[in-house]
Amino acid sequence: MFCIKCGKPAVAGNFCESCFLERNALFEIKNFRLTVCSVCGSHYNFEKGWHKSSAENEILWRVKTKNRVTGQKITLRHVGNKLLATVQMTGFISPLKKMKTETVSAEIVLRKQKCDNCIKISGGYYEAMFQIRGMKKEEILKMIKNEGVLSVENIDNGYNVKFIKKQDAKRIPKNLKDIYNVKGTFKLVGEKKGKRLYRSFYSIS
Repeated sequence: MFCIKCGKPAVAGNFCESCFLERNALFEIKNFRLTVCSVCGSHYNFEKGWHKSSAENEILWRVKTKNRVTGQKITLRHVGNKLLATVQMTGFISPLKKMKTETVSAEIVLRKQKCDNCIKISGGYYEAMFQIRGMKKEEILKMIKNEGVLSVENIDNGYNVKFIKKQDAKRIPKNLKDIYNVKGTFKLVGEKKGKRLYRSFYSIS
């Protein structure tokens, strides 16, 4: 059997190796819009919501391929409100065993707005507070600092540490209960769409 395009021996369906590789793409990437937080630089997509990620990872997340990709390289150029991406990938297109390198260009339009967390921060919103007191307050403060901390207020007898999300605050007391005296309370602070909203307070000494 011979290639229907060039007449060489066919190796994949009705095509020779060269014509088959020329006819079949290793991967696809389309132009897309990327929402970026204007304050912290977080990205948004419909599956992950707001999250920390690089532009390169956002591009890779949108690449479509059913083939085995063994290498990749992404070059970015910022022009106005756009990112011009050059995506190069190397891999194999079944059933061939010859490696193919392919380069595709994509245009990413950047849309800037504040993410949910930055809106909360600018409005002074918080869901939990640690009230750190006692002789070991400095030691405790070092143990609880993480990305979820909104602010640390230095008061006369200790620190008040505010967290944007309850989940971030909940993880920390579990690590401290065996070492320090930790007490938790809850306070009703409002209502949203018929659901009561509570703020968590943890006393640590």
